[in-house]
Amino acid sequence: MLGKLLRDYVHDMGPVREAQAKGFFGDDIVPGKGWLVGFLLRRPELRRVKAAGLDGARARAATPEAVAK
Repeated sequence: MLGKLLRDYVHDMGPVREAQAKGFFGDDIVPGKGWLVGFLLRRPELRRVKAAGLDGARARAATPEAVAK
């Protein structure tokens, strides 16, 4: 799904950006795992974190009205 979103995003940015993305990542326009590893190595201030599950009570309390407040 992320790959499709990236492709659509790059396509919407116009033909120049799409050509640049194809130059970087190939015709698929989606960066691979190697690119992500390199990106994280170039930016030591970023780190991976494991997502935590949402409490059942918190999920039930997250109504649109509560979020708007």
